[in-house]
Amino acid sequence: MAEKLVFRTGWPKRLLSWLLILGGSAALIALVDAMARHWSTLPATEIWSGVFIALFILCFVAGGFAIQDFRWSIDGDVIRIHRLYRTTTIDLTKVAGFGRTVFVIGVFPVAHIDLYDGRLQPIARIPIDFRDLPQAETWLSWRFRLVVDEGSAAFPKRRFVEED
Repeated sequence: MAEKLVFRTGWPKRLLSWLLILGGSAALIALVDAMARHWSTLPATEIWSGVFIALFILCFVAGGFAIQDFRWSIDGDVIRIHRLYRTTTIDLTKVAGFGRTVFVIGVFPVAHIDLYDGRLQPIARIPIDFRDLPQAETWLSWRFRLVVDEGSAAFPKRRFVEED
């Protein structure tokens, strides 16, 4: 099968990642500038605090780049989830169903595709852009059964949707 589809995260998450990257970079520059201006009067404890705060801010910036780099693709009989430093492969023979989850963060909806095995245990939750959601759902519906969750996050009640 030579079919390959590539999907990215939606624009609200990419916007969040740019806020993390730019805000973290600005905070890091301000921290380094303040430490450089007052270096001679800073005690050692404040210098070490500044170093640890800078490392913490760098983790946020790296997280922003990780969100920007995230994508997943359907490549033949596997789904490849591409992250910043690794790629995870999900064999489609282990997938029995799929579902859709939409979170609303502020006023921005964020969509995810959930993959389930035959016992309705979650295999993966992968983010997707709303523009790509119909195409991904169509592709998945040709191969797998739809799963709905009528419960809550604490007490899920998943079931396969019966075809009429």
